[in-house]
Amino acid sequence: MQELKPNEFERVRPMFHGFDYSLSIQAAIEGNNPGRIFVDDVTHPRTAFALTVEGYLLVGEHDNPATNASLRRLLAEKIFTGEIFVNGNDSMSLAICPETWEARLPELIPTHEIEKNERYHYRCRHLQFDWRNHLPDGYTVRCLDRTLLEDSDVVFSNQVGAWNDLTEYWGTVENFLARGIGFCVLHDNKVVSKCTSDCVAGDQIDIGIVTDSAHRRKGLAAVAVAATVEHCLERGFKTIGWHCNAFNAASWQLAEKVGFKRNREYAYYYYVYNLTEHLAELG
Repeated sequence: MQELKPNEFERVRPMFHGFDYSLSIQAAIEGNNPGRIFVDDVTHPRTAFALTVEGYLLVGEHDNPATNASLRRLLAEKIFTGEIFVNGNDSMSLAICPETWEARLPELIPTHEIEKNERYHYRCRHLQFDWRNHLPDGYTVRCLDRTLLEDSDVVFSNQVGAWNDLTEYWGTVENFLARGIGFCVLHDNKVVSKCTSDCVAGDQIDIGIVTDSAHRRKGLAAVAVAATVEHCLERGFKTIGWHCNAFNAASWQLAEKVGFKRNREYAYYYYVYNLTEHLAELG
């Protein structure tokens, strides 16, 4: 498997058409968000393995013994050792296309039992939640922009994470400020809920949310998400995306409350590289 240079990513775009729910591969191809792509042949690729900020994607021919042997070496020697990664070096969420790849996964990753997670992809084109009338007393909403970045009075809850967390999705804080969108809810100058865009491609953008456990069940997540969606639509984005596990009812119910509509179901195959921890995850 050979790694493509970023200026070569465009040549594999058609191979990933089956991942219509994965905006992060388009974001990587366009150079908006970090990404790495490995192929069996640089000139005429038939199999591709992409590392994106929202998960890893495997596409193309699934029955070539030489390619699969090379993939197995790449996974064992570079991916599962944490040497090569995008957005986290201790685990992998893998999506496949076509589904016939599933039967090959035990061959590609013989050390780990498969954990298959069903996922939902949502899209929002119209906001249906008036966040201003649902903001609890004592809380304020602010845009995650340079003004907030330079405000020395603002601190971030440990659970919500600080600005540096954005580099996992955007490479640098500056790239997020230039291309990304986000809003947060503050309490006594502490950020306790944060909704940020994960990636962007064309007129589409994906977002995610995190809220401090001490401030949950107050509707803050819906406020932060709705404020972010509103700004995305005002900025000209046509579609806002949302991903969550199917068993995470709180997440997809929040999405539907704000105005997201379920687009499709898909699956991630989840691996924790440390085998002991992976077995615990399975348990």
